[in-house]
Amino acid sequence: MIGSLLSASPTGTVPLEMSLLIGLGCVRALAALHRLGYIHRSVSPYSFSFVNPISYDSIEGRIQITDLSTVLPYPCKPRPFVPFIGTLRYSSVRAHRGREQGPSDDIISLIYMIAELISGRLPWRSVFSEQRVCEMKCLFYANVEFKRLPKEIRHLYRRMYLTVSQTPLDYKYIIEQFQNAIQRRFPETKRELPMWATIPMAEE
Repeated sequence: MIGSLLSASPTGTVPLEMSLLIGLGCVRALAALHRLGYIHRSVSPYSFSFVNPISYDSIEGRIQITDLSTVLPYPCKPRPFVPFIGTLRYSSVRAHRGREQGPSDDIISLIYMIAELISGRLPWRSVFSEQRVCEMKCLFYANVEFKRLPKEIRHLYRRMYLTVSQTPLDYKYIIEQFQNAIQRRFPETKRELPMWATIPMAEE
């Protein structure tokens, strides 16, 4: 699972290029789920798995969603109030506020996940009050973990944050933001993963 990467990394973080590549692979997996008529609602590092052996190409195109326990048919008629579904650490502000989630909320959760991989933590990691976590997420743009994201992903986050829940997404645009960030930051990449990441992981 992607959730095992931080503990496997010698630095407790995942290199930027690999983190963006994981984001790209997860976007493709979520796009496929959304096109089937479902939203995930609980995107986290423990929702996705790699295909062994792990490689640049398998991360980019073969990441799999392994936890579908909270999926909901989409689109659906928005309810006046929705009980909290998701994870305290990765759910969107909309989920905390009891509103109907949509595809953009899955992408917001994914961006939190990528920010955690890059920085090793999220600002609210040790906060257990849902209200306080929601307040901190509203100010995520002011945190260093947000500022470490490439500008393309920061712009994507703002766009998803302002997207109405049931609005269909432009996946071509989202994928391009990850691709552009990789190409801009790593124009001469050798498409190699760090040595510690190439050790086969136990399938969970």
